[in-house]
Amino acid sequence: LFKQDEDASVVDAAFQFLRALGPKAEVELLDALSAAAAEHRRGAALSLGMMKSARAAERLDALEPEEADADVKETFFGVLLSLGKPAEPALIKRLDSPDEARRTRSYGGLKESKSPEVLEAVGKLFPREGSKDCVDFAFEILRAAGAAAEPHFLAGLKSVQERGREKAVDGLRHLKAAGAGAWWAPGAAVPA
Repeated sequence: LFKQDEDASVVDAAFQFLRALGPKAEVELLDALSAAAAEHRRGAALSLGMMKSARAAERLDALEPEEADADVKETFFGVLLSLGKPAEPALIKRLDSPDEARRTRSYGGLKESKSPEVLEAVGKLFPREGSKDCVDFAFEILRAAGAAAEPHFLAGLKSVQERGREKAVDGLRHLKAAGAGAWWAPGAAVPA
């Protein structure tokens, strides 16, 4: 009925029934992310987010950039932020966004991650990041990685932003205080 009936009230009732089924209707809710009605796309995303559907991450990643309705687009992005590990590839892609607010929120969504893919992506962008908030989030992600972040902090010494260079120094000091990292060891060459 959700896909086939022409009566809007029947379609709405069928959609509400799908939402009430929760995980039992995951496949149908994934399909509803492409529904004609914006309120159905938004509702499907919210339901999938509440059930922490790992399968939703890839679908939302594909649909979110092209979504025409601003509220639905925001809901898709918000659900991606809430999905954790399954959404990491989607959030990593959004770290390159020209929109500072999206980058900041993407860094925030990745903050708890310990994956090497997140560390590599954040480390690569750390020296290029121009936003104070994004630099601060990137620093927190790198600092949590411990000694694995050392090359990224060293690269950050050449950051385009003074804040990035300061955070790189802070990160290297943190590594030294924790007894991690190799660049500060007696006899080690000072990085250029």
